[in-house]
Amino acid sequence: MSNEKLEAGLASRLTQELDFDDVILWHGAFSYYCGRATIAVSAFISDLIKNWPRLSKKVRSLIERDLERAFLEDDDLRANGASYKRLGHDCDRQEWGKVRRLWTDKI
Repeated sequence: MSNEKLEAGLASRLTQELDFDDVILWHGAFSYYCGRATIAVSAFISDLIKNWPRLSKKVRSLIERDLERAFLEDDDLRANGASYKRLGHDCDRQEWGKVRRLWTDKI
């Protein structure tokens, strides 16, 4: 069995064992990491992108909606010279841009 299939199977079994749907796990983690400014943001984004095709349409739609809102808020904060940035530092914003391209590159 390939590592990818094994990883997908482990995630699916864990979700089933915990009786959670992916919205609770993935959207909750997304909400936690969005706006943080640590190396963990990049690690989460890497996992999110890798798992994106396996996520439900519901969780993908929620993440898309919330990330688009975060980009708008971040744009406004940056335009007004705020010290707080909704998407974190420039490097964090660039990482979130990788997630955003999951749907904007398809338009």
